[in-house]
Amino acid sequence: MATYMRHVESRHEAAMKRRSSFAGLMVLLRFFVSSRHAVFVVALLAFATIAHADASPEEAEFLKQAEKTRTAVASAHVALAKSARKAGLNVAARAELDAALELAPEFKDAMEELGYRRKKVDGEDKWVADERRALPEKDAESATPAARKKHADARDKMRREAAIEFVKLGKTGQRLALAPHARAAFEVALRYDPANEEALTGAGWAKVDGVWLSPAEQREADATRKALEVGTKALDQLPDWSARVFQQGAWGLTGGGVELLGTGAMHEALTKHAAAVLSLSGRLLGGDATLRVVACASRDDFRRYCEVRHPGAPGLADGWMVVAGTEIGVLITDQREESLERVAYAAALSQVRKRCGEARFTWFEVGYAATMAHRLTGRVSCIEFSGEPTGPKEHGRFKRQLRQQLEAGSAPELEYVVADRDPDESRAIVAYFFVKYLCREKAAGLPPFCAAFKAEGDSEAALRLAYDSDVAALERSFLDWFGR
Repeated sequence: MATYMRHVESRHEAAMKRRSSFAGLMVLLRFFVSSRHAVFVVALLAFATIAHADASPEEAEFLKQAEKTRTAVASAHVALAKSARKAGLNVAARAELDAALELAPEFKDAMEELGYRRKKVDGEDKWVADERRALPEKDAESATPAARKKHADARDKMRREAAIEFVKLGKTGQRLALAPHARAAFEVALRYDPANEEALTGAGWAKVDGVWLSPAEQREADATRKALEVGTKALDQLPDWSARVFQQGAWGLTGGGVELLGTGAMHEALTKHAAAVLSLSGRLLGGDATLRVVACASRDDFRRYCEVRHPGAPGLADGWMVVAGTEIGVLITDQREESLERVAYAAALSQVRKRCGEARFTWFEVGYAATMAHRLTGRVSCIEFSGEPTGPKEHGRFKRQLRQQLEAGSAPELEYVVADRDPDESRAIVAYFFVKYLCREKAAGLPPFCAAFKAEGDSEAALRLAYDSDVAALERSFLDWFGR
């Protein structure tokens, strides 16, 4: 996946061409928020406010403090870059200078460290690249592991200190009753130090059962609880074919658009979880749906179900689910959580296919089904990919693995993930977190994405239409979200 702190010269050139108009600053705001270093919200918000002549005394005081904060932090980035450059860590130095310039565009010390100098061009004073002074693209051969360790420690310390400064700015916003300004400052602090509890609280996070939940996660949890609060009642009549499948008799429930029949226990919980998938999918993907769930408590029942409902496809009985139109068949077990996850996963697959069709590129349906199963049960053991897993199918392990791959520069790039017809574990993990990001942060684009995906079968074109953005830009904003 593209390294998210790579120096791109055109970025700086574009920033230098911006004017301080309100419209120009809004473009800058959108640009920076989509990048890895979206730590520039406060400064840009401040400038945008200045663009209005009616800035209040409170806003003026906040803006003055914001300018001091961003300048001080940008200077800290430059100081860290100079230290890294002396140690031969040119890549790390460039990352710090990128951060400084995105926080404070055209920051003099950072521009000069990158090798730019001021020069008159057509009568206008501009920054011009001087190749003789440019920062090398690669690390020096003299760079040592000890130097890298020293830089990493200094970088972590600097980021904790930067977070403290932005927390102070957030408190200034609170004192001045400027809630949006304060919230933005606390958000920036979190990007520097995700463990800063004052920043977490100021940004609206809440600690629930020992775990910090973002405002989006809190809203998601509330919506999930409500989706599970569905009433159920016994089915008046079972389908005629059910007697051939369930030879020992069966039960049936209905609720929330779901008709569930089968054997075993947990029938009410299974019905509610399937109904929750329908309800949440309606909100996320658009449209209404009904679904029949056939829950088989034994392999024999599942085999007979496949023979009766899907004759001529003997291989189906070797798996644990069948997804076909508005009906799914699921082999449940004596493990409650595993069975609930299976029903949620299969129901979610059915909802994606209803909206997107059975696409050649499976990343979205796999990512969505895993996202929905995790949301309802906290499990991701049903996620599908080619090859063998490298460890347990657990959300925490997936998150650690992707973080490690990003640090090592070996994570799959999103453009290949969305074009893969048979993703392996690494690509399925990226798909899972990317779809989770879309559901949580960009849900408004999901219905048009599904419609375009179904019509064209092209992932990249559908993403571009739904989000007015190419895959590379979506990848940057996804990585920013994932890195918080």
